Amino acid sequence: MAAPKRQLMDQPVKQREVRTRIMDSTRWNEVKLRAGDIIVASWGKSGTTLSVQMVAQLASGGTAGVGAKAPWVEALPFAPRDKMLAAVESLPDPRLLKTHLPFDALAFSAKARYLYVARDARDVVWSAYNHHVSLTAASIEAFNSSGGDGPLIAPYSGSVREYYRHWLEHGALPGFTLTEPFWAHVRGWWEQRHRPNVLLLHHAKITTDLPGEMRRLGNFLGIGIEDTAFPVMLRHCRIDYMREQSEKLPAYTRIFTRGASNFFHAGTNGRWKDVLTEEEIARCDAIAARELPADCARWLRTGELP
Repeated sequence: MAAPKRQLMDQPVKQREVRTRIMDSTRWNEVKLRAGDIIVASWGKSGTTLSVQMVAQLASGGTAGVGAKAPWVEALPFAPRDKMLAAVESLPDPRLLKTHLPFDALAFSAKARYLYVARDARDVVWSAYNHHVSLTAASIEAFNSSGGDGPLIAPYSGSVREYYRHWLEHGALPGFTLTEPFWAHVRGWWEQRHRPNVLLLHHAKITTDLPGEMRRLGNFLGIGIEDTAFPVMLRHCRIDYMREQSEKLPAYTRIFTRGASNFFHAGTNGRWKDVLTEEEIARCDAIAARELPADCARWLRTGELP
């Protein structure tokens, strides 16, 4: 059972900025957060879009389709700074925003509510690999010319096993620097789990108990769920529905070789079990044990909160 929330007395202060080829954390410094803002955070490929969809369904009573307006504020390739900030400011309340920033590079506000979604590290790598090898040449060029810093985004043609091994030993994806190493990102957000305006979500729990996680999320956001609308909300959060509806959105075709079919690829976990050796699987658990508190490592692996 999850520990009860307690009020933390300190007000976190942003510690640093993060800038990569596709991210610039300084954009958040100009966002005037409002009471009720909802911010979905993750390292990436952990269930961010699904979590955004869950919030959109709860907020709309099941009437929203896909493609909810949830600006990725720090993303460089998708909108110039001024245009992004104007879009964020123009959103009606409650605003839904997303970020892949580590906690200490984000301007935290007690007014807003934060959802941090995570996933078993091996599942993250499997999803990231599919994402990476599916990028179009045009999207890679757009990422690299967006004005960011750091290593260039590069195409990848190796195997998923090689991709995984590189990630294990270097703490980063080969040729695709999204943000800082995975373990520090998870640890930083995990340490905030007792704040009353922070909720941890886990991809495995969402996919195995979507009704339960939707109700838990609704309770956190203070949104009641009508029984008649609930089946529609759940259907709209299924990956097959999201994939089918997203085929109509041209942005996916520009970024991925097979459009939304690449982005909403499988949505399942454990695909690595039939590919990796026992030693390769255990290596991930050993690194997690070194990098994370024991209860955090267990949560990341299983989705079970202490």
